[in-house]
Amino acid sequence: MSKYIYVHAGDNNPVPDAEKINISNVNMISNGSSENILCDCLDLFTISERTVLTNELLKKLRVGGTLHLKFINLKLFSKNCYLDRIEEKQLNNIIANVKSLVDDSHLEQILNNSTNFAIKSLVYDGLSENVIIERRA
Repeated sequence: MSKYIYVHAGDNNPVPDAEKINISNVNMISNGSSENILCDCLDLFTISERTVLTNELLKKLRVGGTLHLKFINLKLFSKNCYLDRIEEKQLNNIIANVKSLVDDSHLEQILNNSTNFAIKSLVYDGLSENVIIERRA
């Protein structure tokens, strides 16, 4: 397996030196084999699908490895809608392409089930949240 894996649902590749793996082929990654995984498509799945996917991606990390998640944050989205900061075109694009919006409680729920993982970094960017989860020994 590659040092960097980009799990995707589309054709973009923000990490040129990463091995691209379609989201439907995540099972092809060996458990405990990956140093860095980037997944920016969590919001393309329903809540139950996203929980299964997140747990599967965490299994793929080796000790010291990191999982980079990028998704539309529910609270940021709600706040920006309320404050009328989202243009109609952007809103329609989000509604058309997103199956669920992710809240921090989703990650907390998953991480509370294991002492092997911790949030290393959390950054809010516009409507998106970028989270880096590290696997500990």
